[in-house]
Amino acid sequence: MTRIALFLALLANPAAAAQDVDETAAPIVAALDEARQTCADLGAGDLVMRPGAITWVDLEGDGEKNDAVLDFNRMHCTQMFAPWHGSGGSTVRLVLNGALTRGWSGGLWRMTEFNGQPVFLLGRHGTNCDGAGASPCVQAITTDGRRFYAVMHPAMGNE
Repeated sequence: MTRIALFLALLANPAAAAQDVDETAAPIVAALDEARQTCADLGAGDLVMRPGAITWVDLEGDGEKNDAVLDFNRMHCTQMFAPWHGSGGSTVRLVLNGALTRGWSGGLWRMTEFNGQPVFLLGRHGTNCDGAGASPCVQAITTDGRRFYAVMHPAMGNE
């Protein structure tokens, strides 16, 4: 219920909501403030968040959905759709233990598990898998609660 109230407060009055948030939500508020500012700086209107823009998940396997996925595929400015969108999808950021990580670019995502460990699957641009843009490419990302792990393509950095 607290997360629903936070989400509604962010939509209605982001400045007020940012003053009284718990440590888990603080990086979400910061990321949304940055997105709002991007829309304003571009003269592109207000930030629009569609359902699924913020999803609470369990990234570390502790049984609590207190981590979050910020899916910029579900956000845009009222007068510009593309500040975060490209042919490979949009930024997807993971919030773990109240710390915002860097984002990955991608499209569809889902949570699954492997050997009892939560796994975040992210559809990526085909060039991340030695293919072309439309080639099927999925990256698996896991965590130990302190950092994220993903297989690194030998020719590309850990992106």
